[in-house]
Amino acid sequence: ALLGNDKDYLATRVAHKFNLTGPAFTVQTACSSSLVACHLACESLRSGECDMAIAGGVAVSFPQSSGYLYQPGMIFSPDGLCRPFDIDANGTFGGHGLGCVVLKRWEDARRDGDTILALLRGSAINNDGQDKVGFTAPSVKGQAQVLSDALHLADVLPDEVEMIEAHGTGTKLGDPIEVRAIKQAYQRSIEAKTCFLGSVKSGFGHLDTAAGIASLIKTVLSVSRRKIPASLNVSQANPALELTGSGFQLATTTIDWLNETRTAAVSSFGIGGTNCHMIVQSAPELADPTPLNPRSENAKLLISANSETSLRKLAGEYATRLEQPTHHSDIAYSAMLKRALDLPYRLAIDCNSAAIQALRDFALTGQAGRDLHVGQPSATGKVVWCFTGQGSQWANMGQELYHRSAAFRDSIELSQQYALGSLEIRLTDALFGHRTELLQRTDYAQLAIVAFEIAMAAHWQSKGFRPDMVMGHSVGEFAACVVSGYLTHQQAIALVSERGRLMHLCAQRQAGSMLAIFAKPNTLETIPA
Repeated sequence: ALLGNDKDYLATRVAHKFNLTGPAFTVQTACSSSLVACHLACESLRSGECDMAIAGGVAVSFPQSSGYLYQPGMIFSPDGLCRPFDIDANGTFGGHGLGCVVLKRWEDARRDGDTILALLRGSAINNDGQDKVGFTAPSVKGQAQVLSDALHLADVLPDEVEMIEAHGTGTKLGDPIEVRAIKQAYQRSIEAKTCFLGSVKSGFGHLDTAAGIASLIKTVLSVSRRKIPASLNVSQANPALELTGSGFQLATTTIDWLNETRTAAVSSFGIGGTNCHMIVQSAPELADPTPLNPRSENAKLLISANSETSLRKLAGEYATRLEQPTHHSDIAYSAMLKRALDLPYRLAIDCNSAAIQALRDFALTGQAGRDLHVGQPSATGKVVWCFTGQGSQWANMGQELYHRSAAFRDSIELSQQYALGSLEIRLTDALFGHRTELLQRTDYAQLAIVAFEIAMAAHWQSKGFRPDMVMGHSVGEFAACVVSGYLTHQQAIALVSERGRLMHLCAQRQAGSMLAIFAKPNTLETIPA
Protein backbone atom coordinates (compact mmCIF):
# COMPACT_ATOMS: atom_id res chain seq x y z
CA ALA A 1 0.00 0.00 0.00
CA LEU A 2 2.83 2.40 0.82
CA LEU A 3 4.64 1.96 -2.50
CA GLY A 4 1.42 1.82 -4.48
CA ASN A 5 -0.43 4.84 -3.15
CA ASP A 6 1.91 7.25 -1.39
CA LYS A 7 2.46 10.49 -3.32
CA ASP A 8 6.25 10.22 -3.03
CA TYR A 9 6.33 7.22 -5.35
CA LEU A 10 4.08 8.32 -8.21
CA ALA A 11 6.70 10.08 -10.34
CA THR A 12 9.36 7.44 -9.71
CA ARG A 13 6.87 4.65 -10.45
CA VAL A 14 6.09 6.22 -13.84
CA ALA A 15 9.82 6.64 -14.53
CA HIS A 16 10.39 2.98 -13.69
CA LYS A 17 7.52 1.71 -15.85
CA PHE A 18 8.48 3.79 -18.90
CA ASN A 19 12.26 3.63 -18.39
CA LEU A 20 12.51 7.43 -18.07
CA THR A 21 15.97 8.38 -16.86
CA GLY A 22 15.70 12.14 -16.32
CA PRO A 23 14.53 13.99 -13.19
CA ALA A 24 11.60 12.24 -11.46
CA PHE A 25 10.17 13.95 -8.40
CA THR A 26 6.99 14.96 -6.59
CA VAL A 27 5.98 18.61 -6.17
CA GLN A 28 3.94 19.62 -3.13
CA THR A 29 2.85 23.28 -3.13
CA ALA A 30 -0.81 22.56 -2.29
CA CYS A 31 -3.25 23.88 -4.92
CA SER A 32 -0.50 25.08 -7.30
CA SER A 33 1.42 21.77 -7.30
CA SER A 34 0.63 20.58 -10.83
CA LEU A 35 1.27 23.90 -12.59
CA VAL A 36 4.50 24.33 -10.62
CA ALA A 37 5.42 20.82 -11.79
CA CYS A 38 4.93 21.96 -15.40
CA HIS A 39 7.10 25.02 -14.75
CA LEU A 40 9.89 22.86 -13.31
CA ALA A 41 9.57 20.42 -16.22
CA CYS A 42 10.11 23.31 -18.66
CA GLU A 43 13.18 24.35 -16.70
CA SER A 44 14.58 20.82 -16.96
CA LEU A 45 14.00 20.86 -20.72
CA ARG A 46 15.74 24.22 -21.07
CA SER A 47 18.74 23.10 -19.03
CA GLY A 48 19.10 19.84 -20.95
CA GLU A 49 18.35 17.61 -17.96
CA CYS A 50 15.81 15.82 -20.14
CA ASP A 51 14.49 15.83 -23.73
CA MET A 52 10.88 15.01 -22.89
CA ALA A 53 8.88 15.51 -19.72
CA ILE A 54 5.56 14.28 -18.35
CA ALA A 55 4.11 16.76 -15.87
CA GLY A 56 0.78 16.91 -14.09
CA GLY A 57 -1.10 16.23 -10.91
CA VAL A 58 -3.53 13.88 -9.22
CA ALA A 59 -6.18 14.58 -6.58
CA VAL A 60 -8.36 11.59 -5.74
CA SER A 61 -9.86 11.06 -2.28
CA PHE A 62 -10.81 7.51 -1.37
CA PRO A 63 -13.11 6.39 0.01
CA GLN A 64 -15.29 9.25 -1.18
CA SER A 65 -17.68 10.68 1.38
CA SER A 66 -21.21 11.79 0.60
CA GLY A 67 -20.43 15.51 0.55
CA TYR A 68 -19.59 18.32 2.95
CA LEU A 69 -21.32 20.37 5.62
CA TYR A 70 -21.58 24.06 4.78
CA GLN A 71 -20.26 26.40 7.45
CA PRO A 72 -20.64 30.21 7.22
CA GLY A 73 -17.33 31.99 6.74
CA MET A 74 -15.58 28.94 5.24
CA ILE A 75 -14.54 28.51 1.59
CA PHE A 76 -17.16 25.92 0.63
CA SER A 77 -20.24 26.94 -1.35
CA PRO A 78 -23.63 26.55 0.37
CA ASP A 79 -25.30 25.19 -2.77
CA GLY A 80 -22.52 23.06 -4.29
CA LEU A 81 -21.87 25.47 -7.18
CA CYS A 82 -18.72 27.45 -7.92
CA ARG A 83 -19.21 30.89 -9.52
CA PRO A 84 -15.78 32.48 -10.11
CA PHE A 85 -15.90 36.30 -10.24
CA ASP A 86 -19.71 36.31 -10.37
CA ILE A 87 -21.89 38.66 -8.35
CA ASP A 88 -23.31 35.59 -6.58
CA ALA A 89 -19.93 33.94 -5.91
CA ASN A 90 -20.06 32.40 -2.45
CA GLY A 91 -17.47 29.63 -2.32
CA THR A 92 -16.06 26.58 -4.02
CA PHE A 93 -16.31 22.81 -3.65
CA GLY A 94 -13.81 19.99 -3.91
CA GLY A 95 -13.47 17.70 -6.90
CA HIS A 96 -11.50 14.65 -7.97
CA GLY A 97 -9.30 14.54 -11.02
CA LEU A 98 -5.96 13.95 -12.63
CA GLY A 99 -4.20 15.19 -15.70
CA CYS A 100 -0.81 15.34 -17.32
CA VAL A 101 0.85 16.84 -20.38
CA VAL A 102 3.83 15.77 -22.45
CA LEU A 103 6.37 18.57 -22.91
CA LYS A 104 9.24 18.81 -25.38
CA ARG A 105 11.45 21.52 -26.77
CA TRP A 106 9.80 23.16 -29.78
CA GLU A 107 12.43 22.18 -32.32
CA ASP A 108 12.62 18.60 -31.03
CA ALA A 109 8.86 18.18 -31.29
CA ARG A 110 8.86 19.47 -34.88
CA ARG A 111 11.78 17.23 -35.80
CA ASP A 112 10.07 14.17 -34.34
CA GLY A 113 6.78 14.82 -36.12
CA ASP A 114 4.81 15.28 -32.89
CA THR A 115 1.36 16.84 -32.77
CA ILE A 116 1.96 20.24 -31.17
CA LEU A 117 -1.12 21.66 -29.48
CA ALA A 118 0.41 24.83 -28.06
CA LEU A 119 3.60 26.57 -26.98
CA LEU A 120 4.48 27.35 -23.37
CA ARG A 121 6.19 30.68 -23.93
CA GLY A 122 7.35 31.19 -20.36
CA SER A 123 6.40 30.86 -16.72
CA ALA A 124 7.37 32.01 -13.25
CA ILE A 125 6.91 30.92 -9.64
CA ASN A 126 7.27 32.79 -6.34
CA ASN A 127 5.95 32.90 -2.77
CA ASP A 128 3.97 35.59 -0.97
CA GLY A 129 6.26 35.57 2.04
CA GLN A 130 4.72 37.55 4.92
CA ASP A 131 2.95 40.15 2.78
CA LYS A 132 -0.59 38.97 3.61
CA VAL A 133 -2.97 38.81 6.54
CA GLY A 134 -2.24 35.17 7.35
CA PHE A 135 -0.53 31.99 6.19
CA THR A 136 -3.53 30.70 4.22
CA ALA A 137 -4.56 34.09 2.76
CA PRO A 138 -3.66 35.27 -0.78
CA SER A 139 -1.50 38.33 -1.50
CA VAL A 140 -2.04 40.98 -4.18
CA LYS A 141 1.65 41.85 -4.24
CA GLY A 142 2.83 38.25 -4.52
CA GLN A 143 0.38 37.38 -7.27
CA ALA A 144 1.05 40.57 -9.25
CA GLN A 145 4.78 39.93 -9.09
CA VAL A 146 4.58 36.38 -10.45
CA LEU A 147 2.31 37.56 -13.29
CA SER A 148 4.78 40.30 -14.24
CA ASP A 149 7.71 37.89 -14.04
CA ALA A 150 6.02 35.38 -16.34
CA LEU A 151 5.22 38.04 -18.95
CA HIS A 152 8.83 39.22 -18.87
CA LEU A 153 10.30 35.73 -19.14
CA ALA A 154 7.93 34.84 -21.98
CA ASP A 155 8.79 38.08 -23.81
CA VAL A 156 5.07 38.76 -24.23
CA LEU A 157 3.38 42.16 -23.86
CA PRO A 158 0.32 42.35 -21.58
CA ASP A 159 -1.84 43.57 -24.47
CA GLU A 160 -1.08 40.38 -26.43
CA VAL A 161 -2.85 38.20 -23.85
CA GLU A 162 -6.56 37.84 -24.65
CA MET A 163 -7.55 35.09 -22.24
CA ILE A 164 -6.56 34.48 -18.62
CA GLU A 165 -7.47 31.17 -17.04
CA ALA A 166 -7.53 32.39 -13.47
CA HIS A 167 -7.13 30.49 -10.22
CA GLY A 168 -10.73 31.63 -9.70
CA THR A 169 -11.98 29.77 -6.64
CA GLY A 170 -15.21 31.76 -6.46
CA THR A 171 -14.63 32.95 -2.89
CA LYS A 172 -15.48 36.43 -1.63
CA LEU A 173 -11.91 36.99 -0.43
CA GLY A 174 -9.90 35.33 -3.19
CA ASP A 175 -11.63 36.64 -6.33
CA PRO A 176 -11.19 40.41 -5.69
CA ILE A 177 -7.56 39.92 -4.63
CA GLU A 178 -6.77 37.94 -7.78
CA VAL A 179 -8.39 40.50 -10.09
CA ARG A 180 -6.56 43.36 -8.37
CA ALA A 181 -3.29 41.52 -8.97
CA ILE A 182 -4.17 40.89 -12.63
CA LYS A 183 -5.02 44.55 -13.25
CA GLN A 184 -1.87 45.68 -11.47
CA ALA A 185 0.42 43.35 -13.43
CA TYR A 186 -1.18 43.64 -16.87
CA GLN A 187 -2.14 47.34 -16.97
CA ARG A 188 -3.70 46.99 -20.41
CA SER A 189 -3.71 49.94 -22.78
CA ILE A 190 -6.85 51.58 -24.13
CA GLU A 191 -6.11 50.19 -27.62
CA ALA A 192 -5.84 46.57 -26.44
CA LYS A 193 -8.53 44.04 -27.27
CA THR A 194 -10.66 42.73 -24.42
CA CYS A 195 -9.01 40.08 -22.27
CA PHE A 196 -11.48 37.46 -21.04
CA LEU A 197 -11.28 35.98 -17.55
CA GLY A 198 -12.49 32.50 -16.71
CA SER A 199 -11.94 29.53 -14.44
CA VAL A 200 -12.45 25.84 -15.10
CA LYS A 201 -13.38 25.42 -11.42
CA SER A 202 -16.89 26.54 -12.37
CA GLY A 203 -17.28 23.19 -14.11
CA PHE A 204 -16.03 20.62 -11.62
CA GLY A 205 -14.81 22.46 -8.56
CA HIS A 206 -11.38 22.80 -7.00
CA LEU A 207 -9.16 19.82 -7.82
CA ASP A 208 -6.61 20.71 -5.16
CA THR A 209 -3.16 19.52 -6.37
CA ALA A 210 -4.58 18.81 -9.85
CA ALA A 211 -6.22 22.24 -10.22
CA GLY A 212 -3.35 23.80 -12.15
CA ILE A 213 -3.05 21.05 -14.75
CA ALA A 214 -6.81 21.18 -15.36
CA SER A 215 -6.51 24.92 -16.02
CA LEU A 216 -3.52 24.40 -18.32
CA ILE A 217 -5.24 21.70 -20.36
CA LYS A 218 -8.31 23.93 -20.78
CA THR A 219 -6.08 26.79 -21.95
CA VAL A 220 -4.14 24.62 -24.39
CA LEU A 221 -7.39 23.40 -25.92
CA SER A 222 -8.65 26.99 -26.13
CA VAL A 223 -5.69 28.29 -28.13
CA SER A 224 -5.55 25.19 -30.34
CA ARG A 225 -9.29 25.04 -31.06
CA ARG A 226 -9.76 28.81 -31.44
CA LYS A 227 -12.41 29.10 -28.73
CA ILE A 228 -12.59 31.02 -25.46
CA PRO A 229 -15.05 28.89 -23.48
CA ALA A 230 -17.63 30.32 -21.14
CA SER A 231 -17.34 29.81 -17.40
CA LEU A 232 -20.36 27.95 -16.08
CA ASN A 233 -22.68 29.41 -13.43
CA VAL A 234 -21.46 32.93 -14.25
CA SER A 235 -23.80 35.65 -15.52
CA GLN A 236 -22.77 39.03 -14.07
CA ALA A 237 -19.42 40.27 -12.77
CA ASN A 238 -19.01 41.02 -9.09
CA PRO A 239 -19.03 44.87 -8.83
CA ALA A 240 -16.23 44.64 -6.25
CA LEU A 241 -13.91 43.52 -9.06
CA GLU A 242 -14.25 46.93 -10.76
CA LEU A 243 -13.81 45.50 -14.26
CA THR A 244 -15.40 48.46 -16.08
CA GLY A 245 -12.74 50.25 -18.12
CA SER A 246 -10.05 47.77 -17.07
CA GLY A 247 -9.84 45.93 -20.38
CA PHE A 248 -11.00 42.72 -18.69
CA GLN A 249 -14.33 40.97 -19.02
CA LEU A 250 -15.82 37.68 -17.80
CA ALA A 251 -16.27 34.93 -20.38
CA THR A 252 -20.00 34.37 -19.94
CA THR A 253 -20.47 32.90 -23.44
CA THR A 254 -18.18 30.91 -25.72
CA ILE A 255 -16.26 33.22 -28.04
CA ASP A 256 -14.69 32.44 -31.42
CA TRP A 257 -10.97 33.24 -31.28
CA LEU A 258 -9.88 33.83 -34.85
CA ASN A 259 -6.49 35.53 -34.37
CA GLU A 260 -3.59 33.99 -36.26
CA THR A 261 -1.61 34.03 -33.00
CA ARG A 262 -3.61 33.36 -29.85
CA THR A 263 -1.98 34.10 -26.49
CA ALA A 264 -3.38 33.15 -23.10
CA ALA A 265 -2.20 32.87 -19.51
CA VAL A 266 -2.82 30.46 -16.63
CA SER A 267 -2.62 31.12 -12.90
CA SER A 268 -2.46 28.68 -10.02
CA PHE A 269 -1.98 29.73 -6.40
CA GLY A 270 -1.36 27.42 -3.47
CA ILE A 271 -2.30 27.72 0.18
CA GLY A 272 0.92 28.80 1.83
CA GLY A 273 1.67 31.31 -0.92
CA THR A 274 3.45 29.48 -3.75
CA ASN A 275 2.17 31.10 -6.96
CA CYS A 276 2.65 30.09 -10.59
CA HIS A 277 1.75 31.92 -13.81
CA MET A 278 2.30 30.52 -17.31
CA ILE A 279 1.98 32.08 -20.78
CA VAL A 280 0.47 29.79 -23.43
CA GLN A 281 0.45 30.53 -27.15
CA SER A 282 -0.96 28.85 -30.23
CA ALA A 283 1.54 26.83 -32.24
CA PRO A 284 2.44 28.29 -35.66
CA GLU A 285 0.33 26.65 -38.32
CA LEU A 286 2.13 24.55 -40.91
CA ALA A 287 0.97 23.68 -44.37
CA ASP A 288 -1.87 21.17 -44.20
CA PRO A 289 -0.94 17.77 -45.57
CA THR A 290 -2.97 16.20 -48.34
CA PRO A 291 -5.92 14.38 -46.73
CA LEU A 292 -5.27 10.67 -46.59
CA ASN A 293 -7.50 7.64 -46.43
CA PRO A 294 -6.55 6.01 -43.11
CA ARG A 295 -6.33 2.65 -44.86
CA SER A 296 -4.17 3.87 -47.76
CA GLU A 297 -1.10 5.01 -45.84
CA ASN A 298 2.18 3.36 -46.73
CA ALA A 299 3.30 2.66 -43.16
CA LYS A 300 5.51 -0.22 -42.02
CA LEU A 301 4.36 -2.33 -39.09
CA LEU A 302 7.22 -3.89 -37.11
CA ILE A 303 6.55 -6.33 -34.25
CA SER A 304 8.83 -8.44 -32.08
CA ALA A 305 8.16 -11.01 -29.36
CA ASN A 306 9.94 -13.54 -27.15
CA SER A 307 8.40 -16.56 -28.88
CA GLU A 308 6.59 -17.53 -32.05
CA THR A 309 3.41 -18.06 -30.03
CA SER A 310 3.58 -14.53 -28.65
CA LEU A 311 4.33 -13.14 -32.11
CA ARG A 312 1.27 -14.85 -33.58
CA LYS A 313 -0.88 -13.53 -30.75
CA LEU A 314 0.38 -9.99 -31.36
CA ALA A 315 -0.28 -10.37 -35.10
CA GLY A 316 -3.92 -11.17 -34.36
CA GLU A 317 -4.24 -8.21 -32.01
CA TYR A 318 -2.79 -5.82 -34.59
CA ALA A 319 -5.09 -7.21 -37.29
CA THR A 320 -8.03 -6.23 -35.08
CA ARG A 321 -6.58 -2.77 -34.45
CA LEU A 322 -5.98 -2.16 -38.16
CA GLU A 323 -9.66 -2.83 -38.86
CA GLN A 324 -10.57 0.24 -36.80
CA PRO A 325 -10.93 3.68 -38.51
CA THR A 326 -7.51 4.80 -37.30
CA HIS A 327 -4.56 6.06 -39.33
CA HIS A 328 -2.36 3.04 -39.95
CA SER A 329 0.72 5.25 -39.62
CA ASP A 330 -0.25 6.02 -36.01
CA ILE A 331 -0.48 2.32 -35.18
CA ALA A 332 2.83 1.60 -36.90
CA TYR A 333 4.49 4.54 -35.16
CA SER A 334 3.32 3.38 -31.74
CA ALA A 335 4.44 -0.19 -32.43
CA MET A 336 7.87 1.03 -33.48
CA LEU A 337 8.57 3.53 -30.71
CA LYS A 338 6.47 2.33 -27.79
CA ARG A 339 7.20 -1.42 -27.90
CA ALA A 340 10.43 -3.41 -27.80
CA LEU A 341 11.70 -4.23 -31.30
CA ASP A 342 14.80 -6.17 -30.31
CA LEU A 343 13.10 -9.39 -29.19
CA PRO A 344 14.15 -12.56 -31.05
CA TYR A 345 10.98 -13.28 -33.07
CA ARG A 346 10.12 -10.52 -35.51
CA LEU A 347 7.55 -9.55 -38.12
CA ALA A 348 7.30 -6.79 -40.73
CA ILE A 349 4.54 -5.87 -43.16
CA ASP A 350 3.20 -2.89 -45.11
CA CYS A 351 0.13 -1.38 -43.45
CA ASN A 352 -2.45 -1.64 -46.21
CA SER A 353 -5.78 -3.38 -46.62
CA ALA A 354 -4.07 -6.71 -47.39
CA ALA A 355 -2.13 -6.60 -44.11
CA ILE A 356 -5.23 -7.28 -42.01
CA GLN A 357 -5.90 -10.67 -43.57
CA ALA A 358 -2.19 -11.54 -43.76
CA LEU A 359 -1.76 -10.87 -40.05
CA ARG A 360 -4.88 -12.83 -39.19
CA ASP A 361 -3.76 -15.81 -41.30
CA PHE A 362 -0.36 -15.81 -39.59
CA ALA A 363 -2.02 -15.64 -36.18
CA LEU A 364 -4.16 -18.69 -36.99
CA THR A 365 -1.72 -20.88 -38.95
CA GLY A 366 1.79 -19.58 -38.25
CA GLN A 367 2.37 -19.40 -42.02
CA ALA A 368 3.67 -16.12 -43.44
CA GLY A 369 2.12 -14.91 -46.67
CA ARG A 370 4.00 -13.31 -49.55
CA ASP A 371 3.88 -9.78 -48.13
CA LEU A 372 4.53 -10.78 -44.52
CA HIS A 373 8.15 -11.07 -43.45
CA VAL A 374 8.86 -13.21 -40.39
CA GLY A 375 12.25 -14.17 -39.05
CA GLN A 376 14.90 -13.95 -36.39
CA PRO A 377 17.70 -11.37 -36.26
CA SER A 378 21.12 -11.76 -37.77
CA ALA A 379 24.23 -9.80 -36.87
CA THR A 380 24.29 -6.31 -38.38
CA GLY A 381 27.00 -3.70 -38.69
CA LYS A 382 26.87 -0.03 -37.87
CA VAL A 383 24.64 2.42 -39.74
CA VAL A 384 26.19 5.29 -41.73
CA TRP A 385 24.10 8.08 -43.23
CA CYS A 386 25.65 9.76 -46.27
CA PHE A 387 24.60 13.20 -47.50
CA THR A 388 25.31 14.14 -51.10
CA GLY A 389 26.26 17.49 -52.59
CA GLN A 390 25.17 19.79 -55.40
CA GLY A 391 24.00 18.21 -58.62
CA SER A 392 21.76 15.64 -56.95
CA GLN A 393 18.63 17.81 -57.00
CA TRP A 394 15.63 17.17 -59.21
CA ALA A 395 12.25 18.78 -59.73
CA ASN A 396 9.54 17.65 -57.31
CA MET A 397 11.98 15.93 -54.97
CA GLY A 398 10.36 15.19 -51.63
CA GLN A 399 6.85 16.03 -52.81
CA GLU A 400 5.27 12.73 -51.77
CA LEU A 401 7.06 12.66 -48.42
CA TYR A 402 6.00 16.25 -47.78
CA HIS A 403 2.37 15.15 -47.95
CA ARG A 404 2.80 11.82 -46.14
CA SER A 405 5.41 12.43 -43.42
CA ALA A 406 4.74 15.00 -40.69
CA ALA A 407 8.38 14.98 -39.62
CA PHE A 408 9.60 15.61 -43.18
CA ARG A 409 7.01 18.33 -43.79
CA ASP A 410 7.71 20.13 -40.52
CA SER A 411 11.45 20.11 -41.21
CA ILE A 412 10.96 21.59 -44.69
CA GLU A 413 8.66 24.26 -43.25
CA LEU A 414 11.24 25.08 -40.60
CA SER A 415 13.97 25.41 -43.25
CA GLN A 416 11.66 27.65 -45.24
CA GLN A 417 11.07 29.82 -42.17
CA TYR A 418 14.80 30.12 -41.46
CA ALA A 419 15.49 31.07 -45.10
CA LEU A 420 12.74 33.68 -45.48
CA GLY A 421 15.12 36.62 -45.46
CA SER A 422 17.37 35.26 -48.20
CA LEU A 423 14.90 33.87 -50.76
CA GLU A 424 12.59 35.73 -53.10
CA ILE A 425 10.62 32.56 -53.89
CA ARG A 426 9.39 30.10 -51.27
CA LEU A 427 11.50 26.98 -50.90
CA THR A 428 8.51 24.68 -51.44
CA ASP A 429 7.72 26.44 -54.73
CA ALA A 430 11.26 25.71 -55.91
CA LEU A 431 11.19 22.11 -54.70
CA PHE A 432 7.83 20.96 -56.03
CA GLY A 433 5.76 24.03 -56.83
CA HIS A 434 5.50 26.22 -59.89
CA ARG A 435 9.14 27.40 -59.84
CA THR A 436 11.14 24.16 -59.98
CA GLU A 437 13.40 25.69 -62.67
CA LEU A 438 15.07 27.59 -59.82
CA LEU A 439 16.75 24.34 -58.78
CA GLN A 440 19.23 25.03 -61.58
CA ARG A 441 20.41 28.15 -59.74
CA THR A 442 23.18 27.66 -57.19
CA ASP A 443 21.50 29.65 -54.42
CA TYR A 444 18.26 27.66 -54.59
CA ALA A 445 19.86 24.31 -55.42
CA GLN A 446 22.20 24.26 -52.42
CA LEU A 447 19.50 25.31 -49.99
CA ALA A 448 17.01 22.81 -51.44
CA ILE A 449 19.49 19.92 -51.15
CA VAL A 450 20.41 20.66 -47.55
CA ALA A 451 16.79 21.26 -46.51
CA PHE A 452 15.76 18.01 -48.22
CA GLU A 453 18.54 16.03 -46.54
CA ILE A 454 17.80 17.42 -43.07
CA ALA A 455 14.11 16.65 -43.60
CA MET A 456 14.89 13.13 -44.80
CA ALA A 457 16.95 12.55 -41.66
CA ALA A 458 14.07 13.87 -39.53
CA HIS A 459 11.71 11.46 -41.29
CA TRP A 460 13.89 8.43 -40.54
CA GLN A 461 14.49 9.60 -36.97
CA SER A 462 10.73 9.83 -36.46
CA LYS A 463 10.58 6.15 -37.47
CA GLY A 464 13.06 5.22 -34.78
CA PHE A 465 16.25 5.01 -36.86
CA ARG A 466 19.52 6.57 -35.69
CA PRO A 467 22.91 6.61 -37.45
CA ASP A 468 26.12 5.46 -35.80
CA MET A 469 28.10 7.74 -38.11
CA VAL A 470 27.39 10.47 -40.67
CA MET A 471 29.36 11.75 -43.63
CA GLY A 472 28.72 14.43 -46.20
CA HIS A 473 30.08 15.69 -49.50
CA SER A 474 30.06 19.38 -50.45
CA VAL A 475 26.86 20.99 -49.11
CA GLY A 476 25.89 17.59 -47.75
CA GLU A 477 28.40 18.28 -44.99
CA PHE A 478 26.00 20.88 -43.56
CA ALA A 479 23.20 18.32 -43.28
CA ALA A 480 25.62 15.85 -41.69
CA CYS A 481 26.61 18.51 -39.15
CA VAL A 482 22.96 19.06 -38.20
CA VAL A 483 22.25 15.36 -37.74
CA SER A 484 25.41 14.90 -35.68
CA GLY A 485 24.53 17.90 -33.50
CA TYR A 486 27.53 20.01 -34.54
CA LEU A 487 25.28 22.69 -36.06
CA THR A 488 21.70 23.62 -35.29
CA HIS A 489 19.12 23.48 -38.05
CA GLN A 490 18.94 27.28 -38.11
CA GLN A 491 22.72 27.71 -38.27
CA ALA A 492 23.02 25.31 -41.20
CA ILE A 493 20.30 27.02 -43.23
CA ALA A 494 21.85 30.44 -42.55
CA LEU A 495 25.30 29.27 -43.68
CA VAL A 496 24.03 27.49 -46.79
CA SER A 497 21.83 30.44 -47.75
CA GLU A 498 24.78 32.83 -47.59
CA ARG A 499 27.12 30.37 -49.31
CA GLY A 500 24.65 29.86 -52.15
CA ARG A 501 24.02 33.59 -52.49
CA LEU A 502 27.72 34.39 -52.79
CA MET A 503 28.35 31.58 -55.28
CA HIS A 504 25.40 32.69 -57.41
CA LEU A 505 26.70 36.27 -57.29
CA CYS A 506 30.17 35.14 -58.37
CA ALA A 507 28.66 33.18 -61.25
CA GLN A 508 26.73 36.24 -62.41
CA ARG A 509 29.86 38.40 -62.29
CA GLN A 510 32.05 35.62 -63.65
CA ALA A 511 34.55 36.42 -60.94
CA GLY A 512 35.52 35.14 -57.53
CA SER A 513 36.83 31.89 -56.11
CA MET A 514 36.34 29.58 -53.14
CA LEU A 515 38.91 28.77 -50.47
CA ALA A 516 38.78 25.55 -48.46
CA ILE A 517 40.84 25.44 -45.26
CA PHE A 518 41.35 22.37 -43.10
CA ALA A 519 42.11 23.72 -39.65
CA LYS A 520 40.74 24.01 -36.14
CA PRO A 521 38.63 27.10 -35.34
CA ASN A 522 41.21 28.55 -32.94
CA THR A 523 43.84 28.30 -35.68
CA LEU A 524 41.64 30.22 -38.11
CA GLU A 525 41.11 32.98 -35.56
CA THR A 526 44.84 33.75 -35.64
CA ILE A 527 44.97 34.11 -39.44
CA PRO A 528 44.50 37.75 -40.53
CA ALA A 529 41.65 38.36 -42.95
